[in-house]
Amino acid sequence: MKNPLKKSLALKEYERNGKSFVIIIFDIDDFKYINDTFGHLAGDEILRSIARVSTGIIRSTDILSRWGGEEFLLLINDCDIDTGFDIAEKIRNAVDNDTVHFNENEIMYSISLGVTGNVKGDEINDLLSRADEALYEAKRNGKNRTVRRMKE
Repeated sequence: MKNPLKKSLALKEYERNGKSFVIIIFDIDDFKYINDTFGHLAGDEILRSIARVSTGIIRSTDILSRWGGEEFLLLINDCDIDTGFDIAEKIRNAVDNDTVHFNENEIMYSISLGVTGNVKGDEINDLLSRADEALYEAKRNGKNRTVRRMKE
């Protein structure tokens, strides 16, 4: 799979003038259960709902993409880690309060998020690894939460 961040404007901006950015990776908690219980079409509706909810919170210049399966990647340009964490929490709370109506079912769902920001010397894979590690920490700590991780 091609890395959509490899030639990102955020990286070029950082190299050119030091503008920071944040990467958030998030996925749907217990998505297999949702698909197994309500069907894959219900799962697809939840994916669409997450995209709607998220794009209602982020700026038009931010980049939201499906990263794979039930994972999403969000690139927030010109943003520090604290602001990125706040945005991630807004998305998490909005999703947690969302209900998807599918057939006769009302489906409640949640997401877990991993947040990281760039620092000098980072390569894209460093950022993706940190965001992914933060996501898995959120999952291990009970799901439906946001964890941030910066370079040590």
